[in-house]
Amino acid sequence: MKKKSGLIVIVLFLFSLILTGCADKEERAILSTVRQYVKYMNAEDAAEVYGITHQNVRSMGYKNSLDLQFGLYDIKIDVEEMHFEKIENDYAYVPFTATMKKTDDSDFKDIRINGVFVLAKEVGEWKILGMTYDAEKDVEYLDN
Repeated sequence: MKKKSGLIVIVLFLFSLILTGCADKEERAILSTVRQYVKYMNAEDAAEVYGITHQNVRSMGYKNSLDLQFGLYDIKIDVEEMHFEKIENDYAYVPFTATMKKTDDSDFKDIRINGVFVLAKEVGEWKILGMTYDAEKDVEYLDN
């Protein structure tokens, strides 16, 4: 009887390790997608941003909007803090704090954003579905 219960405990332990490993793999993939998105935005690479965005967001209008944004402003996004929060109902949530600062002489106002990236899977890969903003603050004081 002790062998049987010991075996059950070992099987349950191994099963929980497997589940944890899968969750960690998903978390890494989600965070990697967000990092790539920020990298492409900073490189002003509309094609790559478009490609890493979920199909429900991609449209000719979205592509044109990216081209216009990159043509009008030269902005650097600096993610100060980011962490995986959860996967719920097939959506992944990644809260973040970032600054967006202009690197040109445009009229863009530097801001700090507290928000959440929302991702969804598309053909087995996590893609950016959207971003919500909790707060925006003027960060001109950071330059002084």
